[in-house]
Amino acid sequence: MMKTLMEYQQNQPWIIKENSFDNNFLSKCESVFALGNGYLGVRSAFEENYIGEKRDMFVSGTFDRFDKSEVTELPNVPDFIQMEFVINGRNLDLNLGEITQYSFSLNLKTGQLIRHFIWKFADIHLEFNFRRFVSFDDLHLLGQEVTIRNLGADTSFQLKSGIDGQLTNSGSQHFAEGTKDQEKNRILQMVSTTAQSRIDFVQSTIHDFSDRSLIDKTRIEISRRQIHKLYWFHLKSNRSIKISKLSNVYTSIDRDLNQKTVEYMISVSANVLNFDVQKGFDYLLKKSALAWEEKVWRDFPIEIKSIDFTDQLVLNFARYHLHIMVPKHDGRMSIAAKGLSGEGYKGHTAWDTDIFMLPYFTMTYPEIARKLLTYRYLGLSGAHKKAALNHYQGAQYPWESAWPSNGEVAPVWGAADIVTGKPTKIWSGFIEQHISSDVAFGVKQYIDATSDLRFAKFEGYEMIFDTAKFWVSRLEYNAVKDRYEINNVVGPDEYKEHVNNNAFTNYSAAWNISTAIKVYEKIKQQDSKSFDRLNKKLGLDKTYRQWKEKLPKLYLPKANKDKILPQDDSYLSKKFWI
Repeated sequence: MMKTLMEYQQNQPWIIKENSFDNNFLSKCESVFALGNGYLGVRSAFEENYIGEKRDMFVSGTFDRFDKSEVTELPNVPDFIQMEFVINGRNLDLNLGEITQYSFSLNLKTGQLIRHFIWKFADIHLEFNFRRFVSFDDLHLLGQEVTIRNLGADTSFQLKSGIDGQLTNSGSQHFAEGTKDQEKNRILQMVSTTAQSRIDFVQSTIHDFSDRSLIDKTRIEISRRQIHKLYWFHLKSNRSIKISKLSNVYTSIDRDLNQKTVEYMISVSANVLNFDVQKGFDYLLKKSALAWEEKVWRDFPIEIKSIDFTDQLVLNFARYHLHIMVPKHDGRMSIAAKGLSGEGYKGHTAWDTDIFMLPYFTMTYPEIARKLLTYRYLGLSGAHKKAALNHYQGAQYPWESAWPSNGEVAPVWGAADIVTGKPTKIWSGFIEQHISSDVAFGVKQYIDATSDLRFAKFEGYEMIFDTAKFWVSRLEYNAVKDRYEINNVVGPDEYKEHVNNNAFTNYSAAWNISTAIKVYEKIKQQDSKSFDRLNKKLGLDKTYRQWKEKLPKLYLPKANKDKILPQDDSYLSKKFWI
């Protein structure tokens, strides 16, 4: 029987938690309890190491290719989270000894992660309380804190903590090693650069102790792609110590930096961290929680009236994850299929963003929605590249997108087929094409909902026209049936490959062309300046005639006598499984 992942406290619609430790389920909680702010995303791996864990930290937009034979992906950034505790000569390991009062929880309202337990093993009897947050106030900041209380006899500790760049994306190492140093005897700094995209990263971390008199000695340790600080201290019976670790990351593509040189980033990173440590963990956490309240929860308090409080909890959970994954700071980036919670889909953006996630922001935070649509507008060059490669016209949007101008970045090969044992070709990047009309749908919905005419004139209308231009060049004429069809595609279920006239694809293409016709006629009559500019750029008059000619003959599957609308031409002829 599969273990229930999340547990809930009655009438607490903001808290998800685990009440027992089981390292067989580490990866689930690492994803579900992930932290982020749209710029920075971190899986919620524990401070101590366990077999089966997956440590991932990502910065939006920092795509890199490990090799020409691989597609671009978000690189796994050197890790801040790990803190190795050696206690009376033994590593902290919850697989050993007795654990009581265990709790691992995420506060969705404040973005605070808390882990608490009492660990009793051999001559060790300690109470731990870990707190962590990714700041919603300062995009670059990550905060950690651990409070240790000694419930037994005098106990010795060794803490090893710093920055670990010996991480990979499932085996692919994306960083060339740069300098590693200790600034002013307190701040550890690491510089690294992505191998292909040449993006510079500067990461810094600083440790602070509630009582530094307890520290017996310290030592810096530098090795390949790692820099750590080691601390030795003792706790007498009934004594406590609080250790905070504040960290930040800056990159050379950050738009909030006045200069992009490594030297400048090193200086900014260290100066900010010095100020942050003076403010303290609690103050920074409070500022982050306040930012959540002011930027998300206060202005749009979406509430469900229900006898089951978990209905509200599920809504809060969904909204939390939408806001930790959306890069609201930069229109050159978008929401990945897995957000910033893991390596799945390599950080790429797919149609899920435009159809399922964009509408939430359009209706509640239109300024964020516009950033997501700006990403699609910046992606027109990549869409033109893909259309031309396939001998079409207009904008054929990539099935998977990374940096907007890159074009298609979907992998060609996937995992081995469980029957044949051979690699499975991923056809979505080649023939799953409804994404072009999905993008147009998101654009039109935003314009209708916001009346943002500036966006419509200079970005939105062009995307609607360009995608419709693709579709009219994509249609195939069936002379026998005197109709236009769309053959050899993958539909939105992503399983039935090389099918003809997928209903979703045909209907969405028809909607896209129909919408383009209406927009053409409207702006030609009401906004001649915009029309003339777009007509000159896209050749709209010629394309409009093609739209008007072909749309009436575009085949749209109809429901049969049993009121079933088949997915595609061959769907109802497939073997029936019961």
